[in-house]
Amino acid sequence: MQSNRLHRVALSLSILLVAAASATAQGVVLKTKAVVMYGEASNCSKPAAIDVAKVAEKTPEWKEIKSQGLAEDSARYKLLMSAMLKRIKEACKEVAEDQGHDLVVRQGDIQNARGMTEADVTDKVIAIVEKGTP
Repeated sequence: MQSNRLHRVALSLSILLVAAASATAQGVVLKTKAVVMYGEASNCSKPAAIDVAKVAEKTPEWKEIKSQGLAEDSARYKLLMSAMLKRIKEACKEVAEDQGHDLVVRQGDIQNARGMTEADVTDKVIAIVEKGTP
């Protein structure tokens, strides 16, 4: 009787393990040195990406860096780059929350989307950056 019960428990556990292994993995796998603008890759279900360079070109910070010809090692350059990144991240957050995305990364940084479709939200982020919000 004891052995019968043990057999049923073992069978139940193996069924659960097989079901868990066959369940769709949640989240995406990112490349090394990926740039996450919003969210968490490990548990996302609706990822998106942006062309960071294209968005950066539209920010007032980048325009100031270019117009003044600031050197990368200057304090002003570093302050403007920090402000630009903050602006882009805030715009990504706004777009993600509006569109229902739970992850926004730099284009090309998703190594394995695990069957999920990655949306390009570059133009939506640019629209927010150009409005002057955030």
